[in-house]
Formats: sequence, C-alpha cells, structure tokens
Amino acid sequence: MKRAAFAGAAVIPVFFAASVWAAGIESYDVPMAHSLPARLAVDAGGVVWFVESNANKIAKFQPTSGTFTEYDIPTGTSLPSDIAIDPSGKVWFTEQDANQLGVFDPVSLTFEEFDIPTTDSLPRRVVSDRRGNIWFTEFYGSKVGMFDPRTRTFKEYPTPTSDSRPTGIAVDDAGRVWFVETQGNKLGVLDPEDGAIREFEISAPFMVPENVAVDPSGVIWFSTRRVGKLVAFDPSAESFEAFALPNGRIPQDLVVDHNGNVVFVLMGTGKLGLFKIAPERFLELRLSPGDSRPSGVDIDAEGNIWVTDIGKNTLIKVEGREVSGLWLE
Repeated sequence: MKRAAFAGAAVIPVFFAASVWAAGIESYDVPMAHSLPARLAVDAGGVVWFVESNANKIAKFQPTSGTFTEYDIPTGTSLPSDIAIDPSGKVWFTEQDANQLGVFDPVSLTFEEFDIPTTDSLPRRVVSDRRGNIWFTEFYGSKVGMFDPRTRTFKEYPTPTSDSRPTGIAVDDAGRVWFVETQGNKLGVLDPEDGAIREFEISAPFMVPENVAVDPSGVIWFSTRRVGKLVAFDPSAESFEAFALPNGRIPQDLVVDHNGNVVFVLMGTGKLGLFKIAPERFLELRLSPGDSRPSGVDIDAEGNIWVTDIGKNTLIKVEGREVSGLWLE
C-alpha cells in the first residue's frame, strides 16, 4: 500500500470495473416476515447467525441443511443492533433499546442479558477478542464498553472527545481495540492493558465514519457515510489513505477477506462492493434486482460472502470462488 497522509484532496484514483453479475449467488427467505435482518456473523462451523431487529429475535442459518432457526430475545422490543461470536461459540448481541448486552448459548439454547451501567447508552456494535472479552460501543454514552464473561463485570472507557458518538469496533491481532467516532470525526484505539485511548483526527471534516475492520497486515479500514470513501489507516506510520468510491457510492458494513480485499455493502443500490488493493481496483456486484437493500456482511472460512438484505428479508450467499474469478475478467 502507498503511504500518504490523508487530506481532503488526496484521494487515490482507482480503476473501476462496471457492475457485474456473478454465478454462485443464492438467496434464502427469512421465515419471519418483515424481520429486518440487519447484522450477521459466521461462526467457526460455518453457521450464519444474525439479528432480526424488527422481530426481536436472533436467528441462525445452517448452510448444510438450508434451514433457519429463530430464537426470541427474552426482553421484548429490545431492538438488537449487532452480533458477534466469541471463541467458545457463544453468540453475543447488543440490545439498543433495552440498553443491554445479551448472550445466547447454542448448546443449552439459553439466553442471558446484562444491563449496561450507563443509562441510555445506545449500544451499537459488538466484537469479541481472542480471550473472550466482549467489546462494544456506546453511541449516546460516548464510551467503549467491555464485558468480562468470567467475572460477569463491565468496564467502560469514556472517549477523550466528548459527544464523539462511536459506532464501528474491531480488535487487531495484538488485542488493541479500534473504533470510529461519527461525531468526533476520529479513529480511536484502546489499549486493554491500561485502558488508555488514543485518537487520530481525520483531517477531512465531517466524514461520518461508521464501520471498521482490520486486514491481515494490521491496516485499519473504515467506511465513511458522508462522502463515500473507504479509508485505510496504517498504525505503524500513523497515516491515513482514502479511496473514493466510483459514482459517489456510500459504503456501509465492511469486512476484509483472507486475501486482504475489502468487501462492503453499498447503500441503496442492491449491490456488494469489492476493493482490491494491489492493483487498486473496485468492483460492484449486483446481488438481487428490485427492492434489495443489503445491510450486513461477513465471510466464512471457505471465503464465501454472506449478506443480509433488509429490503427483501433474505440472507444471500456469494460463492467465494466466483468472486475470485471476477478479478481476472
């Protein structure tokens, strides 16, 4: 990757291939109508877990049998907003309206819910680290929260910037917790050893960063809602690099595949976006015609891409080998 300080005018030009259709796309109807399948996570066994925000459920899809199972969250109208799998296979989720952190045990089929200490914190995104600690962002609380399942206790870390409104969160291989601040217009990193937080200001104003992921080389990627860019941050050089999406597209949820390519859903298009860093190239992949509104994305161990579609109330699978072939066209 090129190393360049990020400025509003320093956008890296890329080659853009026109929108394409790919073979190997399958769609599965979610059983509960109008469930609003928002965010998803694939576990180590390839089972796809997702939240049904409108139905107040978490659900799983078993690809080998093609079957769904849905589970009612104990607290009514909790509005689950995100989901993550810990190293033991337990399923964690944030309850935005209930101000709780929830966990579902796939073995015992039982739920537990824990009240977040800060009132009306609006938990938005959640991730597990390798030790099984659960990290989450508190949008209204302007804090990063951590729950230790062993001691069943919370710790909360206020962001140095007040009213920062953090959203996306990810953990790197060193255990550092990275997050983006939508109002603070900053990228933050928290050291779990001492709880210290550093913030890196995004020099272009009002970018509204939302989602974040870490690639295999340790580079931090995040999406921006206002100006339609993918932004990379190199922790070793402490520098930003921005990549403008063609046609003013707006990236939403994103993940990095095993080859370091960035995969993301495109707001309001019914398409999946893909960015290859070397050589620099964007692709758009249409997932479904009509009222398709992809929302969440994750990748399984075989490289298949899974997407939730809140417009069509479906789960979509894109074969990884088909996507790999598109780069050669």
